[in-house]
Amino acid sequence: MPVEDYFEDLDAFESSIGGQHHPRRLRQLHDELGHGSRFHLNGRYVLARQPETVILLERVANAPVDFERAFADGTYLPHLRDLAAAWEDTARQPT
Repeated sequence: MPVEDYFEDLDAFESSIGGQHHPRRLRQLHDELGHGSRFHLNGRYVLARQPETVILLERVANAPVDFERAFADGTYLPHLRDLAAAWEDTARQPT
């Protein structure tokens, strides 16, 4: 994907965060997995507490297959899958 296309995708995702749906999901993700949560010291959800979480979530939302393929050989793949599953869980929960 050309860099310009990625920046457009990221911009659209960030703009949607300002809408009605994503802020609740981001807050819920942080409340359940972020600093001060019961998972705070658990390394399994470490990516939910990182500054780059929004960028990772954009890839989960817009290019999940490419996203997983990019990390297939890395040690962070289980963490990325956990982050993706947690993000999907926030979509299924009522507002």
